[in-house]
Amino acid sequence: ERRVRYALMDMDRVRAEVKLGESELKQYYGQHIGEYQVPERVKASHILFKTEAKTADEIAATEKKAREVLAQVKSGKEFAELARSNSEDSSASNGGDIGWIVRGQTVKEFEDAAFGMKPGQVSDLIKTTYGFHIVKVFDKQTAHLQTFEEVKNQIREQLEKQQLADAQQTLAAKLEREFQQNPKE
Repeated sequence: ERRVRYALMDMDRVRAEVKLGESELKQYYGQHIGEYQVPERVKASHILFKTEAKTADEIAATEKKAREVLAQVKSGKEFAELARSNSEDSSASNGGDIGWIVRGQTVKEFEDAAFGMKPGQVSDLIKTTYGFHIVKVFDKQTAHLQTFEEVKNQIREQLEKQQLADAQQTLAAKLEREFQQNPKE
């Protein structure tokens, strides 16, 4: 036979003890400022026509198809839809969206094209070791430091989670000591 007693923590009560002031958030920001440095980056989508392990005739046919799709893009057809139906990349299901890329993340030819374009622009065909790409840039950011105001809520959320976990641990340790000192109470 075993007897078990449980202690239930009221998380709302624990959460009420977690308090963060603006000065604590600013102090954290100052101590971790390097984490808020955003590198130069572009947000892009692409359509890939693979040429790896293909014969010269197959590469020529692939290039012809890529040029036809490029013409459709340039004539105003929806880029995402053309990516879904033509791209041979895993991003095809997302309309070719590869998200934000930074320098050094992709092959040089792709990078040079993407970083050389303005938001809204579509590239010509870009030949890489993987095949032919059509790239569309949606946004571009120069390297910058995120301001405190931009990241304040993110810092608050992170520190609150940390303080809540610490408060839970402290309360659990306190209850354990009390149970050991007075097991009948």
